[in-house]
Amino acid sequence: MRLRAKKNKLEEKYRASVDPIKKEIDALSLEMMAELKESGQFAARFSFATLSMAVRKTPKVVDEEKVIVYLREKGLANEYVATRLNDLFYTAILPRTKDEPIEGIEIVVTEYLSVTAAKEGTDRRKQAE
Repeated sequence: MRLRAKKNKLEEKYRASVDPIKKEIDALSLEMMAELKESGQFAARFSFATLSMAVRKTPKVVDEEKVIVYLREKGLANEYVATRLNDLFYTAILPRTKDEPIEGIEIVVTEYLSVTAAKEGTDRRKQAE
């Protein structure tokens, strides 16, 4: 018990020191994304790294009942519905809803900044000969 309390105390100390830094990094990332948007760019190359704006579109079930009704109408309820939507639905159907919208599922759009560090000693730019 003593060791567990000591471990929890160290984790709290760690979170107290790391959380403010994470918040500052997130704020800087938001600023950089805003600057890229304002300039109409999706990526910027620097000597130390390439910054790229990326968008992740993730389908999310918000109304399970509507989704089950849709699957029954399409004749897919036997495969993808038990009492609730089963794992097969989440692995086979849900990823394809980006192309074919289903009522009860919304697409959650997440923008984030991707940073790719430059490799030392390599110049990946194409040069005319």
